[in-house]
Order: sequence, then C-alpha cells, then structure tokens
Amino acid sequence: MFKTSANKYQHEVRNHTFMTCTTPIRKLGIAWPEPQEVHLRQLIVTNLDTGLWQAHEFEKLELFGWGFPVVANQRLEVRPNFLGMDLTEGGIQYGFNDLLASKEGDALKNKKTPTPEWLQLQLKFWMNYNHVKLTNPYSWWVGTRYGESAELRAVQLEEKKPYLTDPTPLDTPESLPSMTHGMKDARTWAMSFRYPKPADAPAWESMPYGAHFEARKCPDEGCILNLPDRNQNWTHYILWSEKFGDVTGQAVEIDAPDWIMFDMDLVVLKNLTIKGKLSFDDSQNRILRTGNILVWGVLEIGTASSPFGQSTGNTARVELTGNVLDLADYMYIQEQSLWGKVVTVIGQVGPSSKIPPSRTTRAPIVA
Repeated sequence: MFKTSANKYQHEVRNHTFMTCTTPIRKLGIAWPEPQEVHLRQLIVTNLDTGLWQAHEFEKLELFGWGFPVVANQRLEVRPNFLGMDLTEGGIQYGFNDLLASKEGDALKNKKTPTPEWLQLQLKFWMNYNHVKLTNPYSWWVGTRYGESAELRAVQLEEKKPYLTDPTPLDTPESLPSMTHGMKDARTWAMSFRYPKPADAPAWESMPYGAHFEARKCPDEGCILNLPDRNQNWTHYILWSEKFGDVTGQAVEIDAPDWIMFDMDLVVLKNLTIKGKLSFDDSQNRILRTGNILVWGVLEIGTASSPFGQSTGNTARVELTGNVLDLADYMYIQEQSLWGKVVTVIGQVGPSSKIPPSRTTRAPIVA
C-alpha cells in the first residue's frame, strides 16, 4: 500500500518502524454513521498506482468511520468489503487541517511557494449511478474539530461542486484543482484533493479539504436544478390558481420545466411532487396542507436576498397531515418506504424554508 517503488517503502505500520520520506503521508478520513449492516465494517482500499490493497476496520474514534494513512500524489480506490454493497454517502477529509495550514504559513513566512501535492480518491460501485453530489466545505467536519459555533458558520459556506461531464481530465489528477470530481463511468466516481488550496477556497477554519459525497440515481425525466446534469433556469412563473386552481384532496405534480407561484390562501392536497420549482407569493398569508412532499426540483419560500414576509409581515406555512395507519399514503423512493407526513428533499429547499438540502423531515415548514 505504501510502496513508492518495487523495493522502497514510504512507511511501515504496526511495527513502529519509520523512515524520513520526501512524499507527504496524510491521513484520509471517511465518516459514516454506525452501519446497520455488520458487513459495512470493512473498506478495501487499493492503491491504483502500486496495486497494493488493505482492508480497514470500521472504528469509533472522534467519529464513526475509517481513518488510514495515504501517500500523496497517488490514486486510491475504495469499496466496501462485501459483494454487492456500495458506499453511497459519507464525509471525507484529507490531511490534518492544522498541519496543512501551518505548512502554508511557514512557506509564506519564508517567501516560498508551498510544495504542491495531490490525491485522487475513487469510489467503486456495484450498481450504476448517474452522478455524485459533492458538498464543500462540510460543516459537520468543522463541528467535530472547532465546535458548534464554527459549524454554524460553515453551514453558510457549503455549496455543491459542479462535476465534470467529460471524464477525460480525471485521467490526469495531478493537474486538477481540489474538489474536481465526476463519474469515470457508471460505476466509478473520482474526486481530487490538491494542496495548496486556491485563493477562493474556504478559509482554514472551515476545513477546505473536507467534503460530503452522495451518489445519485436520477428520475426518468432527467436531472433537475442543483443536480448538475441539467442546470434548469426558470425565467417565467405560472400562478397556482391558473395552473391547478382548487385541487382539494388530489395528488399534484409540478413538471420539471414549470415554475409555479403559490398564490392561494389555503390548499389541501393528498401529496405533492415537485420536479420543477414552487415559490410562494408573500402578498398574503399562505397555507399549503398536504400529506407528503417529494422535492426533486426546488421548493422556495423566499430567497436569501428577500426572505418571505420581510416587507409584508405575512407568513407561509406548509402543514403535513395524515395518520400512521393510512398505509396507502406512505411515500416510497426506489421501493423503500419513508412512511407518511414527510418532506423528502432530493433537490433543493430555498434558504428561508428552514430545511437543509438532501434531508427527510417530518416537521412542518414555517417561513
């Protein structure tokens, strides 16, 4: 795993034998909630440049997951040590943040350029996926290191990193900026870390080499806003009253090309699927009452620059209704039940809606 040539080792573990090396050895962390399946307790990590591999055990240290040394300027492949099981979501962190920051500071003090280094991480899947969403920085990493206040600040900096639609550049990771990522094929995702960080990267206290990944399968209609296959840009909206009117007790679906402006006082639905965009007009109080909401596209209740009701004092409420015994109203995603009275977000919820992206919640939304 740690060979740089046929007869030269960078580092030997377990026997406390060390040697000075010119290529940095960093820690790579992969965070994951404690797995329900005991089979996800081992990861097989393969060095694609040397062919060496090692099984790493799931550990509970400062977090649940795996931590292991890696040699910079090489390519690694990661896969669970269980046939057919994929690692589809988790946090990743390259190196020790304080050490990398100190190294950069020393270089600047000596009026030198920090020595560049890189690492490419590849996830190998058994199933086919359309793409992987990569969020950087990852506020949870910040919270584990610097505490709750720093974590809350980092939440404001989180953004989805667009991925390469042409996988060719992924074959030369030594020249790619940090957080460049994309699918090499339907069963292989690759992303890069690169040091030093660019000038526009998050500050060191936001842990710029931490990220969160999440593999995605798109609906048959194709990817929608915030899923980078197709960046939808809505310019004209249609009023709910004109498009749907009074649809009490019905299931409503907003198509991917449509931007709907909710202008009703009260609407009561069976369930709502948003593949396009739903916004709320704040000239009056608004109430949307429904059993479930599935957001493939965008649910926007106000914007960051113009929060709902800021100038009018009005409110918007999304109320979830139903009974646990109403099995027919349960929400299913890829044949898995999410029960009832849920808002499931695969796309994006606007900044005033108080629901973080890519989450499932049973709480009502109030803006």
